[in-house]
Amino acid sequence: MNDKVRRWRRYQKMMALRRQGVAVIADRFPQIAVAKMKIDGPGLSDSPPGNALVRLLARCERLLYCYMVSYRPNVVIRLNVDLETAYKRKPDHRYTSLATKIALVPQLEYQGSPIIDLDSTQPLDEVIAQARQAISLHLSQRHAG
Repeated sequence: MNDKVRRWRRYQKMMALRRQGVAVIADRFPQIAVAKMKIDGPGLSDSPPGNALVRLLARCERLLYCYMVSYRPNVVIRLNVDLETAYKRKPDHRYTSLATKIALVPQLEYQGSPIIDLDSTQPLDEVIAQARQAISLHLSQRHAG
């Protein structure tokens, strides 16, 4: 199944759960803020413009992403990673590509959602503990208010 179709289906399931009052924790959020880098965003927008069918599909894909990003996450936990750590985790990626993606992360948009930044250079158990603490705090505030 196409990744974009799978992403759309997962998004629809997530939103249905959210409407039911279920807290959803996701490791990705759709993006349209950074074009052509494919950081959780549309993939057809950088296709050759000559083919009318591809242009139509790209427009439909962009509209779906615009719809998805119109919903504001309650909180964003952003794992900030340095280039060396990223390369160790993804040695099959080009070093320059990783550097570009890392530089673009601060440009990603979350519709004004609160952002909790975590440092990936900390020990893994500490990063996980900080993420859990942030989620617990958010959930307790959500239930209190």
